[in-house]
Amino acid sequence: MPFEQLKSAENPKIKDAVRLLTNASHRAAQNRFICEGLRLVRDAVQSGVTLHEVFVTEQFCQQFPDEVARIAAAAAQVYCVTPSLLQKISDTRTPQGVCAVGTLPALALPQHGRLMVCDRLQDPANLGALARTAEAFGIDGLLLSADSCAPHNPKALRASMGAFFRLPTAVCDCLPEALCRLREQGFAIFGSVVRDETCCLTELTFPASCALVIGNEANGVCDAVLAACDQRVTIRMAGRAESLNASAAATVFMWEMTKGGVGK
Repeated sequence: MPFEQLKSAENPKIKDAVRLLTNASHRAAQNRFICEGLRLVRDAVQSGVTLHEVFVTEQFCQQFPDEVARIAAAAAQVYCVTPSLLQKISDTRTPQGVCAVGTLPALALPQHGRLMVCDRLQDPANLGALARTAEAFGIDGLLLSADSCAPHNPKALRASMGAFFRLPTAVCDCLPEALCRLREQGFAIFGSVVRDETCCLTELTFPASCALVIGNEANGVCDAVLAACDQRVTIRMAGRAESLNASAAATVFMWEMTKGGVGK
């Protein structure tokens, strides 16, 4: 396929892609992300994500001609690059041969339903796994504090397996205020904690409109955010572990939130 060829690391398109890969501030300012691999780029196309640039190697074009044609039809511009150039804009050790620059869809949080809320969640793998599970279970949206890992993060995008392309996600500057606004809309707000004396998750019935807060991996939900919650809830454990990984705990909470309604 006759795509324009880029051969220099000094090319502005390559330099910008490198910045998107490595600089969170640049991703936020441009409201763009970079993703890689056939599965994730294909998912972006199928989800209707706006793709500004796609970078492919000649070998990838030869190996997946039909996929390349579909991706090219959805992208504003496709460039053919050398494997060494693709490596510069790749977040994996052995790139598959395709990277794309896109904009995440602006999907507004619903006025009712089930929301997951992240307070200072830092690990992109945790955030991505949480988003993947949320989308799979039918959670209606994801609210992030401004000091959480961003959904634009390449590792978070990869761990989400494309969930951020479809899951309504918002970032707020002040999480306690955002939770108060949700309460005014009719949401019941729950904060997750690691305390035996707190209400056990299995004893709780979640209302139709609810939001549950998952906290920072090391410190949990902060006091100011807990103060904005209606109720605190915990996962009782029989073993000696003090707590679960954030994404694992979120999975347990989401299962209970959606139990009986998954797939409906």
